[in-house]
Amino acid sequence: MADRPNLFSYATKELSQDAFICWLIDWAGVSQCKGPEDEALRQCGRGFVDALFAKWEGYEVELGDEILVEILRQEKKIDVLVRVNGRYVLLIEDKTDSGTHGNQLEEYWRTVVRGETRLKEAKEDDVFPIYLKTGNHSILEANRIQNTEGYMVFDRSDFLRVLDGYSGNNSILLDYRQYLQSLEDRTNSYANWTAASEQDDPLALQGLYSLLERKFLEPRGNKGKIYWGYVENRKFGGFTGVNWRPSEVNKEAGVWLQVNDDGRIELVFRLHVRNKQWQRARLRNWHAAIMSVGGRSVAKPARLVSGEYMTVAIWTTDAVAFGEDGRFDFSGTVQNLRKAERVLKEASLQLTTH
Repeated sequence: MADRPNLFSYATKELSQDAFICWLIDWAGVSQCKGPEDEALRQCGRGFVDALFAKWEGYEVELGDEILVEILRQEKKIDVLVRVNGRYVLLIEDKTDSGTHGNQLEEYWRTVVRGETRLKEAKEDDVFPIYLKTGNHSILEANRIQNTEGYMVFDRSDFLRVLDGYSGNNSILLDYRQYLQSLEDRTNSYANWTAASEQDDPLALQGLYSLLERKFLEPRGNKGKIYWGYVENRKFGGFTGVNWRPSEVNKEAGVWLQVNDDGRIELVFRLHVRNKQWQRARLRNWHAAIMSVGGRSVAKPARLVSGEYMTVAIWTTDAVAFGEDGRFDFSGTVQNLRKAERVLKEASLQLTTH
C-alpha cells in the first residue's frame, strides 16, 4: 500500500537509526531461531555484519557460522560499538544527513584502542571503523572520510543491498527498507524532471549534483576544486549547491549551481575573498571580465554586493537543459556547464594578462 504509515517517516533522527542498526546486529548473534521469520532476520543481520567487515578489503576476519555480539550504544559518544566473538570491534559512526565536526572520528578511535570504553582493551588491528551514512554525500566527502580519517564508508546503497536480501515479513525491517528506498527514489527523481516542473527537491538536487560529480567532473582527473553540499549564509539563508573551479582559474572564483526563488536551478559565477580590503576591487574586476567575455550569455545580478562570498554574474539561460520532448537532458546540461566554464577560464586569463 502506497499510503501505508511508515514508522521511519517519523523516526528520522540518528538515534532512531542507531537503534535499528543495533537491533539488526543483535539478530546476527541469535543462535536458536524459533521459526522461519526469526531465521530470515538472523540471516539479514549476519549479512549486515559481514558487509560491514567486507568494507575493509584485505583484512581477514574469520567469524564462523555462529557469532557472539556485544553491543554498546552511545558509549563515550560513539554511536554504535560492537565486539564480535570477543575480539573484533566495529566502531560505527552513524549519520543521516549531517557530517563530521572537528576531530571526532580520530578521538572515537583513540577512545576504543586506549580501552576507555566498557569493552576495555582492543588491539588496533582488531578495530574496524565504519562511517555509515544513509543521507547523500559527495565523492569529496567520502574520500576524505576514508583517506584522511581512516573510516570505511558504508552508504545507503550498501545498506539497501543488505536489506534487499531479506525474505521475511518483519514490519520494522520492511518499513526501514522502504524508507531508505524512498530516499533513493527521491534522489534519482531528477531524471524525471520536465521543463515545467520545479527543481527544488533537495534530494533530487543532490542526486543531480552527484551525477555531475561522477560523470562530468571526476573523470576529468579531479583537476581544480569540486564541492557540493550545504552552504551557510547568515544574511540570505543556507542552500545546497555545487561549486567547481577549473585548475586554470584563480582559486578565488568558481561556478555555482543553486536553486533560485522560483524553484529553478540557476548558474552563477561567485567569488570567495577573505581579505575585506580586496573584496570590492575583486568584485568589480571579475564582474567586468565575465561580462566582457560572456556577452549575452551572462547578466548582472540584481545587486552587486561585496563580502567574503560574492555573486558577480548570472548565466542567462536555464542551467538545466531539456530535450525536444521536454524531459531532462543530462548531455545538454553538461554542454551548458562547459560553456560557462569556458567563460570563467577566459575571464581569469583576461584578469591575469592585464
